[in-house]
Amino acid sequence: MNTESNEVMHDTSELKDHLAWFIGLGIGLVVLGIFAVTVPLIATFAVESLIGILFIIGGIMMIVHAFKWRKKHSFITDTIIGVIYVAAGLLFLAYPVHGVFKIIHALRMRQESRWGWVLFSGILSLVLGILLLAGLPLTAFWAPGLIVGIDLIFTGSSLLMVSLAVRKHIFRGEVFCIWGECYAT
Repeated sequence: MNTESNEVMHDTSELKDHLAWFIGLGIGLVVLGIFAVTVPLIATFAVESLIGILFIIGGIMMIVHAFKWRKKHSFITDTIIGVIYVAAGLLFLAYPVHGVFKIIHALRMRQESRWGWVLFSGILSLVLGILLLAGLPLTAFWAPGLIVGIDLIFTGSSLLMVSLAVRKHIFRGEVFCIWGECYAT
């Protein structure tokens, strides 16, 4: 890995403490993704229901809170946050945005080990999101669950690959950088 001499080196002890969690999270996301791909109709219903309902209810609660509290500086902030929450409940229709953010994140970490997995995951999310929007309304019944499942599989896989690369660097006692921070043992 390339590291500049003026970069701050972090100790790997905290990273070591959480590495098993990152690996477990990657495996857990893959397992959830496989479930969602296996039963996409159930996954679609769950995704639409959970995301939509939670964000819309949360947004309404924030807006009601803003009107009940009525503090000048808090009213505007709480109202805006409430509107954003309600809008977020509808954002699952704009799924390609998720892929774009993952691609940008991957490009920011391209100097780091296994960044290609994150890039691949982002490109896949973007393509699947565009396919979903292109096929509406017929794809609306099964595609969101399938797409979420595939995304979970590849997000989990990319997290797992990056975590395993970090574990390898730690085991070898190498200096490495991940997500913009460099570590030394």
